[in-house]
Amino acid sequence: MKIKTFEKWMVIFFKSFPNKKIELDICWEMLKDIPEDQFRTSIKKIIAAKDEIYQSTNIVALIRKNAIIKNVLLAGEAWAEVLRTVSSIGSYGNPIFKEEIIFKAVECVGWRNICLSENIGVERAHFMKVYESLASKAKEDIVYSEGLTGKNERITDDRTNLIGVK
Repeated sequence: MKIKTFEKWMVIFFKSFPNKKIELDICWEMLKDIPEDQFRTSIKKIIAAKDEIYQSTNIVALIRKNAIIKNVLLAGEAWAEVLRTVSSIGSYGNPIFKEEIIFKAVECVGWRNICLSENIGVERAHFMKVYESLASKAKEDIVYSEGLTGKNERITDDRTNLIGVK
């Protein structure tokens, strides 16, 4: 992200929440890897959804979560995809799913167990529990690893002396 974009949207953020104070240098260091469009969308979502930001709120974490977390299916939506796949290919086919998380959850429960179950509610409950656990872990991995490991650096200006609200 460009420093100008960062500064512009952080000024908008702090005008929306004037009681919140934070060092912009810290924010820049922790958020500079986020693509501009995701950063802008995150700020807009936070401003639209929050009435107030408390002094103890971790702004960096709030912005990262809103910017980076992809839309992961809800457990019920994932289960519906599993049932559609069961109907289309049956127990002898090799299932293919939109998300790797669904595949992992199905693997834990067992594809044949799901397909041949006499009490599908048991497999559904097991799948939902496993899927929710995997989805939660995937969200955390995305937030913590994408920008903080330095692997996906998207920095276009490395200036560290920021001007703005402190």
